[in-house]
Amino acid sequence: MLGHEQLHFYIAEIHRQIIVKSILNTKFSAENYELELRQLISKIWDEDYRKMQDQYDAETKYARLFRSQKEWIEIVATKLIELEKFNDTELTVTFQ
Repeated sequence: MLGHEQLHFYIAEIHRQIIVKSILNTKFSAENYELELRQLISKIWDEDYRKMQDQYDAETKYARLFRSQKEWIEIVATKLIELEKFNDTELTVTFQ
């Protein structure tokens, strides 16, 4: 069960890194950057993150389906490797 819960943490980390990637790849307007940033984060965190967490629990039946749990371990590990260059904790926002 601890392994199942650990993957929830990694899924959160994946989405944190997706947020970092999105911020770095977005040109914000100086007048509206706060709203744009809030919307970007909200879309990823409130929608995509929650959806993946729910899908993970549903597909693994909360860790009771061993084969599915193993598949998710591979999915999450692959995604973490793909996003490892977005481990930044401090960012510089670019304006148009």
